[in-house]
Amino acid sequence: MKSFKLENVSGEFVRFFGAGSLVFIVDILLLYICTDLLEINYLLSNILSFCVALLVSYLLAIKWVFRYRKLTNVSLEFTMFSLIGLTCLGSNEFAIWFLVEFMAVYYLAAKVLATGFTFMFSFLLKKMFLFRQTQTPFTGRE
Repeated sequence: MKSFKLENVSGEFVRFFGAGSLVFIVDILLLYICTDLLEINYLLSNILSFCVALLVSYLLAIKWVFRYRKLTNVSLEFTMFSLIGLTCLGSNEFAIWFLVEFMAVYYLAAKVLATGFTFMFSFLLKKMFLFRQTQTPFTGRE
């Protein structure tokens, strides 16, 4: 496994944080709309909002956040990205459920806490498996 260059990782992490903040706003707004306005169960609303946020996150990751792409097959890359997202969704969903049902935390506050927990995990997995330097430079970010 190639080592990560600190300057590349730190710049990507800053962009990942910025993109993640935008994705989080999309996610939490959709969660609120689905739960409070459409009266969908908060756990189902979380899944729906997470799926939309996953698409926004992928687009930002390939267009802005990461400089290099390990995979040249876009379908495989998106599948891997989605699998990482599903792993994060599982831990996010569990954390929200636990905080709401057993700790009496408001569902939106639980979402903030759960997202904080999965943020770093998500960055590390995406960086290790999808967006590190091989032979394919990320076009447009040079």
